[in-house]
Amino acid sequence: MSYTFRDCQKAIARIDNSDGVVRGSGFLVSSRYLLTCVHVVIDALGLNRETENVLKTPTTTFSIDFPSSDAEISRTGKISRTGKVVLWNPCPSFFDTWLKEARFGEDIALVELNELIPASEIEPVILLPLEDFEEEPEQGNRIYFGSNVLDKTASMIRHIM
Repeated sequence: MSYTFRDCQKAIARIDNSDGVVRGSGFLVSSRYLLTCVHVVIDALGLNRETENVLKTPTTTFSIDFPSSDAEISRTGKISRTGKVVLWNPCPSFFDTWLKEARFGEDIALVELNELIPASEIEPVILLPLEDFEEEPEQGNRIYFGSNVLDKTASMIRHIM
């Protein structure tokens, strides 16, 4: 089966704050989990980086939707969910250096959705090492990462699945 950019685009989510303002994005990695950045979740939850312990995993849920899903395109309603963080790997130096000193695999949050998204509605992306890009650049809903980031992320995902 051949996949297009449009197929991958469907798996990209918007992450909103409580006022419905988009604070960042993430992408579906399984029917239940979304991968995003810690700083996106911090912004979506309106956490104050100066006064709150943002190195601690938050427990508050937040809104997520998939603006490029077929439901949105057909105007029958977008696919929306709420999510909560299940794995949290902030960059400890993030707040002083704005990620200049981040190590591979930091600033990653894995979010569990409140309800499954069937692959018939949105097919999750597949995380692969960048080295595989040369072998199969046009195969499937795939996102390629440098190996260190992929190793850390895959380890996080395997931990809960």
